[in-house]
Amino acid sequence: MTQNVRSIEYKGITVEYDAACLKSWKWQKAVFSGDATRAMGAIERLLMGKDEEYADALGDEFDVMQELVAAVIEDSGVAAKN
Repeated sequence: MTQNVRSIEYKGITVEYDAACLKSWKWQKAVFSGDATRAMGAIERLLMGKDEEYADALGDEFDVMQELVAAVIEDSGVAAKN
């Protein structure tokens, strides 16, 4: 899969992500597999291995990370196309 690196400003930090993940069948399958380990691995890929760095910068709160992923999806424009 070819990367499509983008970045957004979120709560005072610059977040890089791979927008290509959001269109990948394998990525979607991992997220919705019901397997937390696979889902977290998919989020790690989306955030290009910087998920823990971003979590630390955002106070290590699950809800905030969910909001971050939602912001990334919105920024990518993928949700609007589905």
